[in-house]
Amino acid sequence: MRMWPRSLAARLVCALLLAAGTVVVLSLVVENFETVPKPTKRASGLEALVGGSVGGAANPKRPAGDNFGGGGRDPLVVSGRVLANNKKTQMATTTSLPPTARQARPTTASRASYEVARRLRPTKGTILLAHRESSLAPDVLPVVEILASGELVLRRPEPRASGPLQASALSGEGHGAGVVLPAQNLEKLSPAARGALLALLQQWLLERPVSPAKLQSSDILMSKAAVRRLLSWVP
Repeated sequence: MRMWPRSLAARLVCALLLAAGTVVVLSLVVENFETVPKPTKRASGLEALVGGSVGGAANPKRPAGDNFGGGGRDPLVVSGRVLANNKKTQMATTTSLPPTARQARPTTASRASYEVARRLRPTKGTILLAHRESSLAPDVLPVVEILASGELVLRRPEPRASGPLQASALSGEGHGAGVVLPAQNLEKLSPAARGALLALLQQWLLERPVSPAKLQSSDILMSKAAVRRLLSWVP
């Protein structure tokens, strides 16, 4: 059976029809391919985090200004501002503490010298404060000097104990220890020196709250209000 006509004109007509049909089929295929929805880009973890914390759930096709106050801001910029605000909040919380509470914390440089305080035994006597070691009687033991930097220096060791639980001996006037301060006025102590004094009192005096009578002065100027404020921060 012959499928192709013998006439030249008929052959031309068939060729044109085949070409037209091919063009129509190709156009339909291209049209269907272009109508296929393109996959959307998923929101990154940073954009989702920022979108959730600032204005709700993240949307990868968020219009300009959505969830960011109408300005179409960069999520990286917004996340940086959020972190900066959190840092400011933390700093404000720290600085909102009472000055004496912040000053009582030992610095990194003075923590090593605080080992001097940890080796001292508790005492039932009073703590005698002086500005010069010569102002302390010879029988006042131990004696620790506090430098302005907060460093502790053991000037007179405590008497040898006969047992680990024995309290330190008292002087003739009932003093259990002496402290040499870098300032003659209790209120003029530097923050580091005040923190070191609190560490010594914490180690020597076990009663809480500490009675103001436990602090005695040899040549230190200290008001009752200053003593009460200091003892209120003994841990």
